Amino acid sequence: NCYWEWTDSYNGKGVAGYIVYKVKDASDKGKKKNGSGSSTTTVASYSLSNAHIFLPASGYRSLLALNYAGDSGSYWSSSLISRDGANDLGFSAGGVFRITASYRYIGQSVRGVCK
Repeated sequence: NCYWEWTDSYNGKGVAGYIVYKVKDASDKGKKKNGSGSSTTTVASYSLSNAHIFLPASGYRSLLALNYAGDSGSYWSSSLISRDGANDLGFSAGGVFRITASYRYIGQSVRGVCK
């Protein structure tokens, strides 16, 4: 139910990630604009004044290493698949995807959401 736009510098701070906007129109739902300048949609422009959240490309931690920070993001969902696995949301400039059954010992980001 959102419009996703990749940025290499959120608010001019040099932090890469996706700006996730509340859609202006139902036809905008799920459409994405990636960081390479090409677009999968021709919807009207969005700006930071529109309702949005920012998901930094914070990478993930495995053992002692931080991997892909600045290039991609991995965020846990609340959906467990098994004792050892859970769903998560992954993304890079090239797109957004849901990963199933990631191992729960991998350090991924958590985004708090108020309902």
